[in-house]
Formats: sequence, structure tokens, C-alpha cells
Amino acid sequence: MGLDILIIDDSATARKAIRKSVGMAPLDIAGVHEAAGGEEAFDVLDAEEIDLILLDFHMDGMNGGEIVDRLIGDETTCQIPIIMISSDRSEDRINELKEKGVHDFIGKPFKPERLADVVKETVGNDV
Repeated sequence: MGLDILIIDDSATARKAIRKSVGMAPLDIAGVHEAAGGEEAFDVLDAEEIDLILLDFHMDGMNGGEIVDRLIGDETTCQIPIIMISSDRSEDRINELKEKGVHDFIGKPFKPERLADVVKETVGNDV
């Protein structure tokens, strides 16, 4: 049974690149869903059972930190693992997000192999 992944990034180009990397990775993927921002992401979460969230930090409207706060504060989404994929490499911000519950961080740009490794570490090596 494969993973259902939600990619949240306001850049269509970034979402496409992440989707392509997910497709190239040796992972058992059931579906990949996309959202251009927080509200769209929560619409997807209401409609789909998501196993993993790949989230950008800098976005118009709700930023990644605000999305994390909302995810963690909701009993229906608080258990979904979150991997932050962002060009923001502020150690303070990364540590703060990890303290809130973000499982890992991948800096942009990244290699598909790195994404696969982090996903496997986050959700288990059997994906």
C-alpha cells in the first residue's frame, strides 16, 4: 500500500520539480496531491487521506510555519509527518520548526536521492 503525498508550495515550478523527484525516487507512491497554499492544502486534507506532507516555508498568504501550527493543532492532521523543503536555511527557523513537529528539512535545490532517503527515514524504510 503506497504513500499518498501532499506537496504544498506556491511555486508551480517547485511543485513540478518535487513531483518529478518523488516519481524518480524508489518509493511506493499511491498518489501525489498538490496545493499552492495553506487553504488549498487544507481542502486537500479534508478530501484525501494523506500520509506525508512536503512543505515549503516562504509562500504568499499562510507561510509554512503557520501551516505547521495549524496541522499540529488539529487532531485529524497532527500525526501526518511533515518534511520541510525550502531554500530558507536559517538554523534557528529549522530548529524551531523541528521543535514544533517537522520531521526533517531538505534544502532547495536537492537531489531526488536525498528526498527518497529523507522520506524513508521519516515514514519507514519499507516504502
